[in-house]
Amino acid sequence: MTRMMVFAFACVIVGCAQAQEAEDTCGAAGLQGLVGQTGAIVEMLSFPDRIMRVHGPEDALTLDYRPERLNILVDEGVIDTIRCG
Repeated sequence: MTRMMVFAFACVIVGCAQAQEAEDTCGAAGLQGLVGQTGAIVEMLSFPDRIMRVHGPEDALTLDYRPERLNILVDEGVIDTIRCG
């Protein structure tokens, strides 16, 4: 019974996370073509009307979810992930 409840709770959490990312509130969908490009491109980007956070895989980040914030993960000098949050 306990395993069933844990499984159900995990499904709800995963479903909520997918629903949050399904909404492109920060414009990440239009930037997916940059994934795999050199991280130096990020320095050339300018979005005065957007909140943007560029970080590496080992960087400390706040855990608050801000749907309007654009997160760009640069790993080993290459853009790895672009998402909202």
